[in-house]
Amino acid sequence: MAQQSDAYPAFTSAWNTGTLPANTTGTALTGQTTAQKLININGWVNTGSIPTALYSTGDQIANCINWGELNALTAAQRSDVLGLCGIPGQLLGGSANTSLLTAGMIIAYFPTKAITSGTYNNATGVVTLTMPASVAFGVGVNITINGITGTGAFATLGGVVTTISPTSGTTVTYNAGAGHGASTITGGSVTSATVTALTALAKATPQPWWQFISALRPFDMGDVAACGVS
Repeated sequence: MAQQSDAYPAFTSAWNTGTLPANTTGTALTGQTTAQKLININGWVNTGSIPTALYSTGDQIANCINWGELNALTAAQRSDVLGLCGIPGQLLGGSANTSLLTAGMIIAYFPTKAITSGTYNNATGVVTLTMPASVAFGVGVNITINGITGTGAFATLGGVVTTISPTSGTTVTYNAGAGHGASTITGGSVTSATVTALTALAKATPQPWWQFISALRPFDMGDVAACGVS
């Protein structure tokens, strides 16, 4: 996906050659007038990898928030999150915007947590992680296991997983599938259920091109000249 860091050169190339950028759907610009190009660019949509900058609405964010994790926050923090979800219109987030309200609050209130240790049962596929502090997301939700370390086939035990019982307190349990081979887990981290859901939303939600290029406001002729495209 073309994101804020690489969208500008991809856009100028597409404007001048007429060829659609990678991971973009819409109408190519070949043989079009400037006015036609502007109309079609505003209809382009990027799909593919997780964007570093994206727009979502308050209700979309609310639908990704894990109740257990929300309930574990302080009253003031819960009020902040619900206030964020109640903001009308588009909210700018993503890993490129962690200094802004949406991403900053989500990261602060639903942080990634370190893994102390873990075991893997090769016969059943069950992975049991020990955390240094209690988790609140509960059973039957998706979380993300990142940067897992250990011995044996530990590298095959990470990614997005679904928690099973018992998952409570400092214990996180999931099934990674049997037969990976003898393994132990010595480290890594667990991304919260809320952030895992928001990441899935970001990956699944097409983002219009104009949301990644600050020059595309909606366009006018002055903008075209400022972009250096012909």
